[in-house]
Parts: sequence; structure tokens; C-alpha cells
Amino acid sequence: MEVVAPKDSGSWWERLQAQIGREYPRVHGWDSINEPMIRHWCEALVDELPSYTAATAASVRVVAPPAMLRAWLLPGFAGKRPSGGAQADATAVRQLFADEGYSGLIGVESDEEFLRDLRPGDRLSYTSVLESVSELKRTRLGQGFFFVICMTVFDQRDEAVARIRSRELAYRPSSAGARA
Repeated sequence: MEVVAPKDSGSWWERLQAQIGREYPRVHGWDSINEPMIRHWCEALVDELPSYTAATAASVRVVAPPAMLRAWLLPGFAGKRPSGGAQADATAVRQLFADEGYSGLIGVESDEEFLRDLRPGDRLSYTSVLESVSELKRTRLGQGFFFVICMTVFDQRDEAVARIRSRELAYRPSSAGARA
């Protein structure tokens, strides 16, 4: 499918198109998967599955709830990543959209594929790629572009443990969208 560029885009559209398919270098998570954080998460969400909480029989192997995956990958509060890995990922494309006036951003859908359970001691990292950008669309929020970012998550043995595919909309807020 050929993507139609906005008429007034100039080099911005070319820079955006150059990002499609570019794999960003590996980004590392701050902390290894650990039982205290699993426990905190489960307590907060009232999730008492024994394989998550480990408070039961010693024969239960502790694993992290799949919903925690993104928590292990977040940057610190200051937006920094640990040394030894990349500081930026494919979400940097959001700034390209904002620079062109598409400052509204909303997540549309996310598809997560878990290839194996995450266990205490696992150290996660990921690569990411901007897979696609739609043609300019008119939405109730304003005109904008849908884009898809795919992250492949690896463990310390460099084995893929998960894939996250997120579809987002970057849009120019319209006055009608602001009232809706």
C-alpha cells in the first residue's frame, strides 16, 4: 500500500519514512525480575495466584504475571535508561510527530505475545522498530497518523521472551475533538 504524504510535509515526511523498518539498538531494563516486586504488584492488584506470590508450597515455581512485562522495561523517573544500552527506542518517532504539530497521542491497541514466563533473576532488554505509518487520516480527535511500533523482548541469554506490538494515533487536536 502506498502511503500518501501530506502536501505541506517536505523533509519531515522523508525523515518519518526513513524511520520505518529501522531497528533501534538494544535497550536494557533497570532491574532483574525479582520476587519483592512481583509480590508488590500482586498485592496492589489483589492477584493471589500461587505461582506469582510464592507464599504457598515450596514446589511452586515463582513467575512474574505477564501484565508486569512493561513494568520491567520502563525508564527511571528521570526518563533515563541504565548504561550499557541505548537511551532511545522507536517511540522517539512520537517527537517527530509532535514537531510537525501532531502533538496529541493516544494508544489505540496493543498486542502482546508471551513466549515464556518471566522468572526471578531474568534480565530483560528489547529492540524496537517502527513498522508502519498510515496515510493522513481524519478522526474525531483531529487529523493524524496511525503508527505501529513492535518491541521484541529478550532475556539475559538473548532469547526472545515476548513481543509487544502497539498501534498509536498521533494527531493535531481539533477544537471539536477537545469538546468530545
